[in-house]
Amino acid sequence: MDRIKIKNYFGIIQQAGYIIYGGETLEDYTKKIYLILCDRNAGKNTLKLAEKLKEKYKVLMIEDLGELLNHSNTKIIGIKNKNLSEIIEKMVEE
Repeated sequence: MDRIKIKNYFGIIQQAGYIIYGGETLEDYTKKIYLILCDRNAGKNTLKLAEKLKEKYKVLMIEDLGELLNHSNTKIIGIKNKNLSEIIEKMVEE
């Protein structure tokens, strides 16, 4: 996984407004989400939410999500852009 490339793509996603932060926001979100990323070191409730969201969405676990986003407390996000989510998915799975 190329962390620098992923960090650059996260910058693009953030600037374009294609990102949804936090578990509560994701639970209540009604529009299309293409990918959810959850930090491996997230708390018990966040991991439980990620398992629940797997029923509807593609959920991937990633190391140090907050650091990659430059948001230190972020443990779970959703991506609303299909093309960018596919790119991120391929990079995370490498």
